[in-house]
Amino acid sequence: MTLILALKWLLDTGEAVLVTSDSRATTPFGIAYEVKKIHPILLGDKPVAIASGAGDASHVKWGFEVAEDILLDYAQREYPVKFTTFRKAVRDIEYSFMRRFSKLRDLGISPAFQMVLCGLDPSGKASIYLFDNRGLAEPVHDNPGYAIIGSGFVTGGFCFLDYWVILWSET
Repeated sequence: MTLILALKWLLDTGEAVLVTSDSRATTPFGIAYEVKKIHPILLGDKPVAIASGAGDASHVKWGFEVAEDILLDYAQREYPVKFTTFRKAVRDIEYSFMRRFSKLRDLGISPAFQMVLCGLDPSGKASIYLFDNRGLAEPVHDNPGYAIIGSGFVTGGFCFLDYWVILWSET
């Protein structure tokens, strides 16, 4: 089971993003091993974004590389990356994903892929984009303010969010 959760958190000074995941993967034979599902994107030692992915490891690792290449190109021209610039970078990433996944489907390969890409601009505005197996990106930073991906969505993610909302409303 894979579960990745990205939440927008409101602070007095702006917004923050929390990204968390399980770290285990299981082979078809039931053997569990540790996997890196969260990938920080850095310009030198300066944070640019956080990518997290679920699905076929080859697609996820490739998705991390594409997101990193494109975002670093933008970050080299403008750092820190503004909210509107981040949105433009996401469109470029989306186009790369759609091209590749379309070619894979033409070859009879159905990509198993989900990715969440998060950023924070200099004014404290959070970006959370949810990429699906078609390569399309949905901005979820304002509505609903979170993203859940992976096979653990129903069993873990939804239950966690439901419990978290109940706790939050009781305080």
